[in-house]
Amino acid sequence: MCLTGGFDCGVSGKLKTDFRVWLKVDKLLKSEIKMQDKMIAVLGLVYTSLPQSIEEALKEIADFYSGTKKKEKSTSKRMFDFEYDGELILAAFRQQYGINLLKENLHWHEFLALLRGLTADTLFVRTINVRSADLSEIKDKEKRKKLLYLKRMCALPLTEKEERENEELINKLISRRQEI
Repeated sequence: MCLTGGFDCGVSGKLKTDFRVWLKVDKLLKSEIKMQDKMIAVLGLVYTSLPQSIEEALKEIADFYSGTKKKEKSTSKRMFDFEYDGELILAAFRQQYGINLLKENLHWHEFLALLRGLTADTLFVRTINVRSADLSEIKDKEKRKKLLYLKRMCALPLTEKEERENEELINKLISRRQEI
């Protein structure tokens, strides 16, 4: 890997490594467009020259995007969103590292490492801590009430998929009630 240029992916192409490109990839991957269209768009976004093996290229993209070749445990619940939390991330990088993300060029992996290294001194990490807090672990009624309020204030907006799933659940509940 070369931190100043492209990531030599070994499939006769070069991956763009700038974190801004990969934030676009993240947004694209979370979009509602067809998977085939996503893959075509991602290939066009990240390669300086298209590789010969698309299958190998997609594997390399997945490895590079995750920031590691190892499988990491992922939580099923989203704790942050690059777009929605963009201002918090921008402020956290400026506060903790003195980095202006609007001006700096960072390698995607460097960006991820710095993001993972943010401390609870930043509002971004405190927001994630609120989102991930388990209400069932809070025994004091007033503290639980306060945390519930904070969770609602800090909650991520629902994705289109989550909205559809909630709508389907509500429709099932309504249809079951009508059957009774």
